[in-house]
Amino acid sequence: TDALFATIEKMHMKFRPVEDWGKFCDAGTGAHSLAWVQQLPLESWTAVTADKKMQSTVEEEAAREASGKRPENTAGNIVLGNWDDEDLLADEQFDVILADYLIGAMDGFSPFKQDLIFDRLKRHLAPTKGIIYIIGLEPIPYNASHPEDIIVDVTRARDACILLAGQRCYREYPFTWVERQLQKHGYRI
Repeated sequence: TDALFATIEKMHMKFRPVEDWGKFCDAGTGAHSLAWVQQLPLESWTAVTADKKMQSTVEEEAAREASGKRPENTAGNIVLGNWDDEDLLADEQFDVILADYLIGAMDGFSPFKQDLIFDRLKRHLAPTKGIIYIIGLEPIPYNASHPEDIIVDVTRARDACILLAGQRCYREYPFTWVERQLQKHGYRI
């Protein structure tokens, strides 16, 4: 019922029309994406988060989701780690990688390294049939005219709260930047 993930499912059937999605990696997992991943026909799944609190949240959510599943559904692996760590997932490769708001979230966990994630994920993508889905948000402008200025003000208030809590704000990148990075790293778009 989620429009975003339903769109990915349609795209997947167009570009990789097989029943089983194979080995799946949710490269920057959250409760929303992991709930979707657990509904897919997979060989296996791995979900990565750099946030200890998020790890606990998705572990609880995964257990709740799995409790209502048929026995043949594949269990997965939730990994606490940062893509900066060269040993993370070592030599594992995946048929499908989901980067769901990963690039924007990286500013909180590995700032100024967003351009490096594309090469890192490519190492984990199955070479012949691998596919990566990148989800992001166009950056919200610093100012706008009415009525869009309400969104700008809410975003500023949210970012102020995050900074006052001693954390780093997420920073989204425009589609054109992501597309340039993908081309630079040899992805076929």
